Amino acid sequence: MGLLIRLSVFVLLSIGIIKTHNNFFKRDDYKINSVEITGLSEEKKDEFSFFKDNFLGESLSHIDTDKIKNFIKQDVRIEDVKVNIYDYNKLNIDIKKRKPKYYLQYNNNIFLIDKNNIIYGEIHEEKISSLPFILVKNSFEILPLLGIIKNIENVLKGSISQIYKVDDNCINIVLTNGSILKTNEKVPLEKYVIGETLCFGLSKDKKINYVDLRFQDYVVKYLEDKNGE
Repeated sequence: MGLLIRLSVFVLLSIGIIKTHNNFFKRDDYKINSVEITGLSEEKKDEFSFFKDNFLGESLSHIDTDKIKNFIKQDVRIEDVKVNIYDYNKLNIDIKKRKPKYYLQYNNNIFLIDKNNIIYGEIHEEKISSLPFILVKNSFEILPLLGIIKNIENVLKGSISQIYKVDDNCINIVLTNGSILKTNEKVPLEKYVIGETLCFGLSKDKKINYVDLRFQDYVVKYLEDKNGE
C-alpha cells in the first residue's frame, strides 16, 4: 500500500512538471524577448551584437547560463563574461574584452597580446601607440622575449619601444629615445635601472647608440656624427 502511494505521488509530480513545462515555460511571456550587452563601449557593442540572434525567442526552460558563457567565451577576444536573466524574460550579457598590452610583429603582420600572453587580434582592431613591439622571426622567439619584457617593464616604466632577438647571446631593447639596451636572459634586473639612466642621461650631451648590459662593466657606444667623431 505504501509503495502504491509513493508511486501515485511520483506520477502526479511528473505530470505536474510536464504541465508546467508545456503551459508555463513555453508561454510567450516566458521567452527571452530582450538581450542586453553591457561592459563595452558603444562602438564595440556592434561587434558582438550577433550574440542576440542566438538567444532571442528562446524559452526559459532551454536557457543554461553556463552554456551561454562557454559559447560566448569561444570568441578569443573576450576575457570574461557574466550572464544573468532578469524580469523573467530579459537576458543580460556583460562582456569583459581583452585589452592589448603588447604588439607582436610576425611575418609582416602585427597582432595584439594581452596581459596573459594570449594573442587575440590584429593591430587594426585596437591601435594604442604607446605599446611596446615584440619583433620575432619565428614562433619560438615569442615566449623568451615575453619573459624578458614582463620582468623589466616595471623597471623601465613605459620606456620600451621594441624588443627583438639578435642572436643566441644578444637581445636588443629599443628605448623610446632610440637608444638600445643590449641584453640577454642572464642580465640581472638592477642593471636595467642603470642602463636606462645612462641612455637617457648621457644622450643629453651626445646621442647614445647602445648600452651593453651583458658584461660586468657597462659598455656605452655613442653614435658618430657626420665628421666620424
